[in-house]
Order: sequence, then C-alpha cells, then structure tokens
Amino acid sequence: MVVLNPSAEAGAHLVSGIPVPLATASKLVNKVAVKPRLGQWSKVLIGGPSLLPDESNAFAVLYPVPYGGIADVFLLQDEGGQNTIDLSQIYIYATVSGDTPMVEAFEYQTI
Repeated sequence: MVVLNPSAEAGAHLVSGIPVPLATASKLVNKVAVKPRLGQWSKVLIGGPSLLPDESNAFAVLYPVPYGGIADVFLLQDEGGQNTIDLSQIYIYATVSGDTPMVEAFEYQTI
C-alpha cells in the first residue's frame, strides 16, 4: 500500500546569513510548502541553487506576518502522484537572520 507521509525534512528551518537548501542531500518528495512563521519579521525568499539574498533569482517572495493573520504560502506539488521534487535543489532565505520559515514536505512511501 502506498501512503502520503510527512517527510523528516519538514519543520522550522533556521536561516542565518545565506540561502540554505531544504535538505543537505538529495531527497525526493511529492509536495512541499514553505511559509513565514507568524510573529517573525522576515521576508522569505525561495529559489534554486543560484538564489541570492537580494531577491535575485528568487521565484517566490513571501511577506512577513509579524502581528498574526494569514501567511503567504509557496506550494509545489507533483500532480502525477510521484516523488519528483528534490528538496536539495530548493533554497530558502530569511531576510532577518535567525528567523525560521516553516517547511511542510510530504512523500509517498510503500508500507
């Protein structure tokens, strides 16, 4: 039986000074979502390995929600139901060093 499970790479990601990949080694998932954490002051940039802290090469810029509310979300999913999204090729950057964007990632696994 194949089921969609949360990936171990999900959770808050500490970003300090430079863009960082969502995973340090190749990790294939079906769905990934990135959003700023409520109460933090960073814009969150999302891009590939060439992402720069000045928003160059960003394919999404998520705005902060320092006083609560609804956060912007970047969502990427393989509609074909395959684990084809490589987390090591998706980079994030928080404009305020030490902020921790939230990452949700799900992968299909056979049980």
